[in-house]
Amino acid sequence: MSYFPKPRPDRRRVRRWNVLWPATIRVAGRDYACTIIDLSELGARIAAPGIRYAPIRAELNSQHFGSLAGHFRWAQGGHAGLQFEATAEAVLQVLKPVVPGLGRRRQGLPREDEPSR
Repeated sequence: MSYFPKPRPDRRRVRRWNVLWPATIRVAGRDYACTIIDLSELGARIAAPGIRYAPIRAELNSQHFGSLAGHFRWAQGGHAGLQFEATAEAVLQVLKPVVPGLGRRRQGLPREDEPSR
């Protein structure tokens, strides 16, 4: 019997990029200060202590890329996950200029347009 927890497989389809950027999140017409912890072409993880999350639409605003709309997918403590509404390709066009390397696929994972082996 092992006392060490088994590592959980990474379920993410795309790589996340750590950024730690100050931003604001607009929820139900109100703006809240937040920090973007990491992001990908599919969404972002933010830290925004003190605001209540619900599975509703929100708009993430940053001086680095402007604005991206999405929906909250999860919240735990002062962190939350936002899934962007725009297609991955559209988000890549917005984020590539400010996040070097964004959009490169992980080694060993098939691209979404490639069939699984």
